[in-house]
Amino acid sequence: MTGDRSTTTRRTLLRLQAALLVTGAVALAGCLAVSVGVARTAEAAADRSIPATLAAYDAQVAMRTAHREAVANITATKALRDPGSEYQHQITLAGQYLAVVAERNAAGAAGSGDIQVVQALLSTYVGLIAVAATNFTSGATLGLATLLDATRLLDNILVRLDRLRDRQDDALQAQATSGWGHPATTAVWLFPVAALVTLLVLAQVVLRRRFRRRFSPPLLVATALAAFLVAATGWSTRAAVDLDNGWDQAARLVAGRAAQLAAWGVEDSRRLRTLIGDGCATGCERTIGSLDTGSPHGAVDAGAVDAASTELDATADEAAADAATSGTINILLPVTALTAMALVLAGFRPRLDEYRYRPT
Repeated sequence: MTGDRSTTTRRTLLRLQAALLVTGAVALAGCLAVSVGVARTAEAAADRSIPATLAAYDAQVAMRTAHREAVANITATKALRDPGSEYQHQITLAGQYLAVVAERNAAGAAGSGDIQVVQALLSTYVGLIAVAATNFTSGATLGLATLLDATRLLDNILVRLDRLRDRQDDALQAQATSGWGHPATTAVWLFPVAALVTLLVLAQVVLRRRFRRRFSPPLLVATALAAFLVAATGWSTRAAVDLDNGWDQAARLVAGRAAQLAAWGVEDSRRLRTLIGDGCATGCERTIGSLDTGSPHGAVDAGAVDAASTELDATADEAAADAATSGTINILLPVTALTAMALVLAGFRPRLDEYRYRPT
């Protein structure tokens, strides 16, 4: 009779130990997969898609600002052969921003192709502005024609930059909706860890009943380590929140920048339309009519646009910091889980050695 009870006790302990080890391995796999996935996604967003999105917008703003400076200087009462130092500065900035987009591009080959086209068109635009400045000293009509060509080319460049920026936004959206922060994904790692904690508590109860031991120190420490798995993995998923915030901020930035650029475009078109009307008495009606002088929808809050850009930049920094923290956590997770499993073995070993001699 005692032998049967001993056999039953031994089987119970072995099964419980095996269940703890298997559950611990599953919990480790789930926690590590989620933590690594979130860290890599956040790192990609912080290092590529968010900087590329911001740089694309900055390039558009720099080009539009450069064009306004060029038009103002070239068409001044005393026309200049040089579109101005501020124009040169903004064009230089635009080239630098495009270099950042090329370096951080998150849209793959399609994005790289768009960047190459924009860079080539920008060089052509700079040449047209230089020709327009020279032509204006010879005659306003020829200069206006060249300036009109440059304006249309700039509009084409900005449209292509819109498409390039949309590709970067799509990459950011894909990262934000990749699923690592989804409630279903949370269950992938939280349920096995919860099961591990439950089994550890059950093991304490079984050992207390079978061996009259109040607590098993190794299993207590293993339980604390399991709780640490929950806390560490939960912390690593903070980066998923950063991605959600980044996507929301990017959406606000899209609307704000679009309105801002549209307002500037309308102002430039009105100025150019007036210049063409003054310099061309007849035969320019079609050209004048092709210039968009409509009013953009809604007022442009430049402060809100700048704030959205600053927030998105700050989110990139937060995502990078959280990704770095997750990298440390990714090292601690397997160490913690393996230590917990070793403690499970240490907690059961004495009981397995003595179970034949303990009352059941």
